[in-house]
Amino acid sequence: MNKKKVEKKTAVKILSVILVIAVVIGLAVAVFSPKKKKETSGYVVGYLPYYSSEAAKRVDFSALTHLNIAFANPTAEGKLYLEMSDDSIKNVVKKCHDNDVKAILSLGGGSISSTNYNAIMRGNAQGIKDFNAQIMDFCERYGFDGVDVDFEFIAASPAWEYFEDWMLALRKQCNKHDLLLTAAVATWYSDNITKKAMDCFDYVMVMAYDNEADKENHSKYEYAVSEMKHYENRGIDKKKLILGVPFYGYQYTSSGAMDWNSAASYRTILSGNSAAKNSDYADGYAYNGKETIRKKAELSKEYGGIMIWELSQDADGADSLLKVIKGVYQ
Repeated sequence: MNKKKVEKKTAVKILSVILVIAVVIGLAVAVFSPKKKKETSGYVVGYLPYYSSEAAKRVDFSALTHLNIAFANPTAEGKLYLEMSDDSIKNVVKKCHDNDVKAILSLGGGSISSTNYNAIMRGNAQGIKDFNAQIMDFCERYGFDGVDVDFEFIAASPAWEYFEDWMLALRKQCNKHDLLLTAAVATWYSDNITKKAMDCFDYVMVMAYDNEADKENHSKYEYAVSEMKHYENRGIDKKKLILGVPFYGYQYTSSGAMDWNSAASYRTILSGNSAAKNSDYADGYAYNGKETIRKKAELSKEYGGIMIWELSQDADGADSLLKVIKGVYQ
């Protein structure tokens, strides 16, 4: 055989081997390399209540860092219960993890009574221990990454008598099981949460909405600024503070009183008037449109992040408020 032909054939074989090796290495890197972490400039925490769990199918998980699945609470018999099927819980948690989102089990809720909690834990250290064990078991069973407490009890509620002791004990259990512990708070009961209890939380979400003292809008930008300052003044590190924003609005009476029974989602408000996205007022509703949400998202970057109540209330596509937040954070 001609010497040049042999050399050329040998070179082709070598090149083929090199290409095969390169492909194999590339595949190995793709399969075995650690997944690239989502890059955001702060936390983006969304709440998803049990009665809206189906909305997980349309939520853009790439815009989130944490999802709070709400709400789990004790029954009258003291058993921790979340009103979702096992499959639904597992599917939402899996979707979180598939998208590099922390799945958080949220306890409480604005409409929950403290009665069942009091029966378990008031004046009962063993009751606190046993209930915390239930929370840990629940998180392990479904793969939750943390626990959130959203307790909006009246100032006179017996729950505040044991709240600090409970949080100190729960913090220890969360540390032991490598879980986050977070809280949603509002200024009107801020003084009921002691500094020791507040220090237990990895971050604190400030519910800067439902301000019935305002006669025009329950969640103005200025209210967000003042609420965040309130918790700064309590000595909480700015990077532990998360600004809460609403994806809903209210109507007001002729006297300027907020009608609590008139709440409507941003999604619903837009369904009757697509131009409503460009304002904070439409068809008798006061809410946060796209520009106000953008401004609040920018404000939240001075802190630890932003929180949303709640994701199923968002509109789809270009009108989405979550999309506005994503544009600010990513």
